[in-house]
Amino acid sequence: SMAIPGGSRLRISGAGVGKATATFRAEALEQRILMSATWVDADTGDALDHATEGHDIGHGGEGADILEGLGGHDVLHGHGGDDQLFGGLGDDTLHGGAGDDLLHGGEGHDTADYSDATGGVAVDLTTGHTTGADGHDTLVSIEGVHGSNHDDVFSFEAPAPGATYTIDGGGGSNTIDLSHFDLNDATFDNGALHIHTDSGDFTINYDHIDSIQFGDETASVIHADTTFDDFSGSHVFVDGDQAFRLNMQGGHADWSYDADTDTLNITDIDGTTGDSTLSIEDLHNDDLHIGSVTLDADLGSFTSNVDLDTLSIAHTANVGHISIDDGQGTIDTLQYTGGSVATQPVEIDANINTLAAQELGANVTINGDVGHIDILDDITIDSHLTVNGDVGVFHLGDDIWNDADVTINGDVDHVQIDGDIAAGSTLNVAGHVNDISVNHIAGDVHIHGDVDSINASDISGTLHISAASGTINIVDGDHTFSNDFSEPHAVTYDGATKTINWNDQAPLVDAGVDMAFEPMWFDDTLAGDHSATFDDLAGSFTDFVGNAEQTLTFSEMGVKEKLGDQYLDSHGVSFENTAGGQYNAYSGANVEGGAIVEDLTGYDGSYDADGDNVYLKFSNNDPDHPFTINFDEPVASVGAMLAVGKEGPVHSVKVTLYDADGVKIGEHIVEPQLWDATTSKQNYESFFGIHLDEARISKVEILNLSQTNFSDALVIDNLSWSHEPTPPSDATVNEGDTVTLKGIANDSDSPNLTYEWKQTGGPTVELDDPHALNPSFTAPADAGGSDITFELHVSDGTTTSVDSVLVHVNAAPTAEAGSVTGDEDTAIVVQLGATDAESDVAAFRIDTLPEHGVLKLNGEAVSAGTEITPQQIADGDLTFEPDADFNGDAQFSFSASDGEVWSHDSASFTVHVDPVNDAPDADAGVDQVVQENDIVTLDATHSSDVDGDNLTFTWRQTDGPAVDLSDPHASQPTFSAPDTRHPTTLRFEVEVSDGETTRIDVVEIEVHDPEYDWVRTLNYTQFKQLDGDQADYLSPDQIATIPNSSWFATMSTEARESLDADQVQALDVANVSIGYLTPDQREMLTPDQVDDLGYTQFR
Repeated sequence: SMAIPGGSRLRISGAGVGKATATFRAEALEQRILMSATWVDADTGDALDHATEGHDIGHGGEGADILEGLGGHDVLHGHGGDDQLFGGLGDDTLHGGAGDDLLHGGEGHDTADYSDATGGVAVDLTTGHTTGADGHDTLVSIEGVHGSNHDDVFSFEAPAPGATYTIDGGGGSNTIDLSHFDLNDATFDNGALHIHTDSGDFTINYDHIDSIQFGDETASVIHADTTFDDFSGSHVFVDGDQAFRLNMQGGHADWSYDADTDTLNITDIDGTTGDSTLSIEDLHNDDLHIGSVTLDADLGSFTSNVDLDTLSIAHTANVGHISIDDGQGTIDTLQYTGGSVATQPVEIDANINTLAAQELGANVTINGDVGHIDILDDITIDSHLTVNGDVGVFHLGDDIWNDADVTINGDVDHVQIDGDIAAGSTLNVAGHVNDISVNHIAGDVHIHGDVDSINASDISGTLHISAASGTINIVDGDHTFSNDFSEPHAVTYDGATKTINWNDQAPLVDAGVDMAFEPMWFDDTLAGDHSATFDDLAGSFTDFVGNAEQTLTFSEMGVKEKLGDQYLDSHGVSFENTAGGQYNAYSGANVEGGAIVEDLTGYDGSYDADGDNVYLKFSNNDPDHPFTINFDEPVASVGAMLAVGKEGPVHSVKVTLYDADGVKIGEHIVEPQLWDATTSKQNYESFFGIHLDEARISKVEILNLSQTNFSDALVIDNLSWSHEPTPPSDATVNEGDTVTLKGIANDSDSPNLTYEWKQTGGPTVELDDPHALNPSFTAPADAGGSDITFELHVSDGTTTSVDSVLVHVNAAPTAEAGSVTGDEDTAIVVQLGATDAESDVAAFRIDTLPEHGVLKLNGEAVSAGTEITPQQIADGDLTFEPDADFNGDAQFSFSASDGEVWSHDSASFTVHVDPVNDAPDADAGVDQVVQENDIVTLDATHSSDVDGDNLTFTWRQTDGPAVDLSDPHASQPTFSAPDTRHPTTLRFEVEVSDGETTRIDVVEIEVHDPEYDWVRTLNYTQFKQLDGDQADYLSPDQIATIPNSSWFATMSTEARESLDADQVQALDVANVSIGYLTPDQREMLTPDQVDDLGYTQFR
């Protein structure tokens, strides 16, 4: 509380820490505190009697002062003591001074000022705590702080969303502590930090700060131009609105920074190896300006995420990889300084405006466009320059040496080579070229697009132009060749013979699947089973034969018949180059309906006229005379089983297809599979089957790649073919599969074909290389049930052929959530469900197990991963057995499979277990031993009911002297234990009911007389004075301890005469006279006791 001059009272409200609001009410203060303050008008410097609504300066004394600034922009000084400073309205500055002070800014933007502190301070504006040499202060409604002239730390542990804080570090080396946040949470502005959090952003305006400590990194603040020598490691630097990370690993770098232009220069590196790395990362939206980077030593890689003006590489430095903004950035000038570029390969991912070098003696790959390439000298032997992009001007001051090449996978405006393209070297341009000027071409020049002119003093090598269009001029010294094409045209020029070819034949193209030249194999898992049926061995080939238009079988050929053209009339097929002098057609032995090659070394007499298989045997391995099958009319498909004799090793067979003009359609090496590994029958089997989308096959050549001896002869079985194309069998794949498109292309005119795959339908996929003949892609995870279509465009530079292919993506089944309801303590049948758009569900799989019970299959507990067939589900074999007395919901998850792929997501199955009333558990409590007249409490409170029903109780006495229960229907009735002369057992039962069913439990209460218990503790020397009633309590064991008649005689007559039969029969009559017994007691003696009597006692 504070007193206000003039007797008024003031209520001050201001924003506190975060969104809290602190409220202070002015009350009466001691006159001592009021008198200790002095006030000055901040505008005029005049002394004041008290604070005003204007701009005031207030000073407290060395004691505990309370100062209030009221209105205006006030400056309050607490000086010594634990002061309370209240700024009030306006933008106030509060100096607490020494002591533990309260600084309350009130309304406006207020500042806590520690410029007079005697040591460093640690301030957290977000929690309102300050510690340091001047004490522990509390800050309320303070938005800014001015540090001391020492080393200060400014923390932000609990920032308010949307808040703006102002930090002036003052003198010393000062740190902003943001250890609760990572560098990625910050955005740098000019003298400001914007910190992004899940709960909202906040801003720090700062000045005179040297470092910023994040949770994951420390950033240094640059205040002026900076030079740094021998830098290594990774560090972040901040300059106003600029921030960047410099990372030098495995060496040192010298660098400088111009604060006025935000320009970074790397001036030198040293101590590096081929494994060292250097990277520059701009951390702000405004690009860092990199003026120059000099790499004058070996380096594994250099990366930057911003463009740079000049990259200088010493010719002696081997730099493995350069990347600018992940290949999307630009190097204005890349220059190799000194002599020939070092010998190690370098790959550059960037666009380059100018590439300059003295000489190229290494493999350089540039993944980007280059405006100007200027190499003053040679590209030396075995050196390779590859540009995967367009080039404006390529200039070489001397030669492309032997076995060197320049490859530009894009367009080139101008090529100027002042020297030669030497023999064995290549200039290869994938796109178009305006003009080429070269001294001498002795090697090869390949232009896959168009070229306007090629001018050379001499050409002794070859020129290949794939897509010449419009006017083309070729000057070879005195020889000039010109032409004008209305559409792209292939041109080949042979400089040795000075001849030019204008070619124009479309390439053959097949996008795969429906025209795939693919071998189809037997199932080699059947190895060793020589009696397997043909369907078991080659189901897919059997389908091929079954769908064929014709199949040449044994029944249509004679045994030992030499093959030739005798089947032209009946089948339109003839054979060439069969093995002369040997059996050219003969049957194999039939084994259980199938066929195997029995004996190739000679006819074994096992010919079966009813057999349906034919073997066409040959042993040729002469590549000039392969076994040949000729069709009089072109066919669209052809296939056969191949077998190698039992004495031969595994062999390969080359199958080649030709059209009617003798143009090769394609070829494939067929690798046999071992399917019969028994000792006596060892045959290597395989088969091939080719489907084309049109009838083009006129000749099939089969070359046996084996030895020439007879035992290695090749046998053909079930030669089948069709003239009409079969419907294409498009590929089917599963989601997530890696799919390879199997394109085929041939062109007899041009060996240099280009390929381009274009997707024409279905979910978009990314081919790993759309310009490869056999690219791959990953079937999308969400593309089930869809068709993805592609076109393959094949160009020979002049004409383009197109074929298409369809890939069907198998839709994974969907496991459907389900539920079932059953009764408690009963096995419940579980019916799982799933749907599949293309086929039936093949299996279910348990993914997670339920709680509160056991999932069983045919009575056996299942585990996670157990697979279950739909038939088992339909038969009710899957059940859930809940835990005893459990009711409620139990859940587990499962997946479904179509036999190819499992469902993407598990489905949840819920078993609702309905409660069934359970009888309560009755508990009458533990048996008790009590004394007569005790108040006894019966206790049934431990009775329970698993269903939680309210219980009622009914107590009944079933044995013992009757007693009166206080309340027979209470859970804890009481009664008074009755008087008893002997221990007496009372028996009670309690009937516990839950309203529907009851249970009964029993308890026994044994009641004792205290005197009885005392008597039972006496020995024979002590119980002689007992009266008759007390003697009744003596146990037989006590009586048995009486040693002689003298001790027996000392008992009172009343006690002796009260002994009952059990007690009398316990007497040791051999030592104790029965004369002290009454006649009735003597009648109680046992026969054994009578036997022990001495003769003196017979009387």
